[in-house]
Amino acid sequence: MTDRRIIQNNIPLDFTCENNGFKTDITKGYEHIPGAPRGSVTPEELDTHLFLEYVIDKKNGNSCFWFIWYDLNGIPKTPDSAVFYEDDIKGAYEYLPSIAKAK
Repeated sequence: MTDRRIIQNNIPLDFTCENNGFKTDITKGYEHIPGAPRGSVTPEELDTHLFLEYVIDKKNGNSCFWFIWYDLNGIPKTPDSAVFYEDDIKGAYEYLPSIAKAK
């Protein structure tokens, strides 16, 4: 699999991901682990090596989000992306009570 980490000064940055359309926004959020680039929305992983990240849409510069898994070395486990925007989060939040009731 192709290494999809962001390259900065010819060095791949662990706990970052970049593909044709999007990349981790390393100017926002929390470090994934101490000393790693910023980009995590939360101060801790959501699950084992799973993070919610701030992302930049490379076509228009808009901010968005994605869920991403990294291996122990901070290399993305998938090159693919499915992004969502703040309005998408707000819309999903409105449906949470009905999802909980469906159980």
